[in-house]
Amino acid sequence: MNNLMFDKRAERFYVLYALYKRVNGSTDFAINLRDAAYSEGVGYHAYRTAYNYLVSERLIEPRMKSDGTNEYETYNYYACITTKGINAAEESFREPEKDTQYFPAYRQMMR
Repeated sequence: MNNLMFDKRAERFYVLYALYKRVNGSTDFAINLRDAAYSEGVGYHAYRTAYNYLVSERLIEPRMKSDGTNEYETYNYYACITTKGINAAEESFREPEKDTQYFPAYRQMMR
């Protein structure tokens, strides 16, 4: 069970970190988070679970595509990172040997 929990928490970090990197730690931009997660090696089912969790914890915020269509209708999952999300991602790097409220220790995830 511990491995499952570790894997889920790590997948959530990979999705959040993919967003953090692509928007350069800024709340001003929304991207297609599904595509960013895929490029980090996160598969569809893991992505969906992580996306829903990150939205419910208010670490990311769903956005509309620039053409005005809803991300739920197009299944593109456009999102931006929130200030809370930035803090959660950066907390992982401040003390990489320690678990955070949301994620396992960064050093453990990178093994």
